[in-house]
Amino acid sequence: MNIPDIQNAQDDNKEWGIINCHTHIATINYLNKSLFVWPFPISAVSLLGNPFLRKILLFLVGKIISPALAMMGYKSLEESWERLASLAKMSTLQDEQKIKKEALQKKAVEENTILQDEYQIKSGQGHVFDILRSYYPEGTKFVILSLDTEYMFSEKKRKKVDENNSFEKQLKDLVEIKNGTRYKGEQTAFPFIHADPRRPGIVEMVNRGIENSDYHGIKIYPPFGYLPNGDHPDAYKDKDKKFPEDLREIYRVAEEKGTPIVAHCTPTGILGDPYYNKYHGIFTDPDNYQILLDEFPKLNLCLAHFGGNTAWSKYLEEPWEPSEEEDKNNKKAWGMKITDMIEAQDEDGKLKYPNLYTDISYTSFDLHTLALLKVHLSSEKYKALSHKILFGSDFPVLQADITERAFSINLRGYLGETLFEQIASKNPRRFLRL
Repeated sequence: MNIPDIQNAQDDNKEWGIINCHTHIATINYLNKSLFVWPFPISAVSLLGNPFLRKILLFLVGKIISPALAMMGYKSLEESWERLASLAKMSTLQDEQKIKKEALQKKAVEENTILQDEYQIKSGQGHVFDILRSYYPEGTKFVILSLDTEYMFSEKKRKKVDENNSFEKQLKDLVEIKNGTRYKGEQTAFPFIHADPRRPGIVEMVNRGIENSDYHGIKIYPPFGYLPNGDHPDAYKDKDKKFPEDLREIYRVAEEKGTPIVAHCTPTGILGDPYYNKYHGIFTDPDNYQILLDEFPKLNLCLAHFGGNTAWSKYLEEPWEPSEEEDKNNKKAWGMKITDMIEAQDEDGKLKYPNLYTDISYTSFDLHTLALLKVHLSSEKYKALSHKILFGSDFPVLQADITERAFSINLRGYLGETLFEQIASKNPRRFLRL
């Protein structure tokens, strides 16, 4: 089997650095105000701006809502609320950091000194990015995934977005962060633009932004209500059901240029309405991405989350590889589906999808899944897999379970330097074409 080049000649002489391939820094202002309503009379997102209400919300989520949802078997809803808890914790951390920096700034004025850049007070995404960077060694590079939640609900539930919190404003801030944060002359922030086929003009926006080097890659999030190829969920039974934009043109150009794409590929997460709930999570099933890859086989694509922490935990309790009957009924674990796609060969014994990757964001954050990851990376059975797994943390989502620094250090310590370098430096450089 033809395995792609693991490293270029320059890599042998280059001191490696960490590349986190899956992070978010969008603040709560950019979230759809229809999110997280149940069981409150108003959107819980609206409560995050108030420190007192935020504490109450964290208590309710941690002590009542999440345990109740877990007990009732509503794993998707439970993880959605845990994501809200992580955003609440991030908002609190932002407030604490701001207070500290204001105190330093006041002292600097009194002493007539100049503060270094890292102590300057920033706002919005710039502030969150500073918090993220503080958890990692200097020079660490980050893929920053933008988030377009404006169209994730049906028109009846959509809220009007003001210009200060628009998707366009979020992207503008990301470009400024990209251009303004460098280490030893090298870029450290790599924004990805979210492509939602319901946003008018998104094809032109994406292709122009990639061409101008404003964005390094593309993010897609089908759970908001569209299939990975960009089709309307009802298109299979009604050909007139279409979205304003056809993502196939984005994929065609991305395949031609090698532009990296990160796609959500786990049955849980923040879900759109009504389509995602109506179709019980088929949007992100790896089978849908296989259809996409059969049309664009050289697409530089990362199926994020490697099937998800829930699937990995389930594997440790049940057989990963299903019986023929289970396989026929599409019950194969998503992690196994992704592995099969990565390992698939064509008639010549070469990788069928040579640019297909996966990442471990919000998957390998506890010890039992870390052990499973190490086994996969060291397995003789899977020849390509160890060269296709990317390090990613899903910041700030992990904050509900473990701190960013603890996650990365636990992972590095458990895997050892050789394997960690493989997933946190060598593989990401190939995926990002650095």
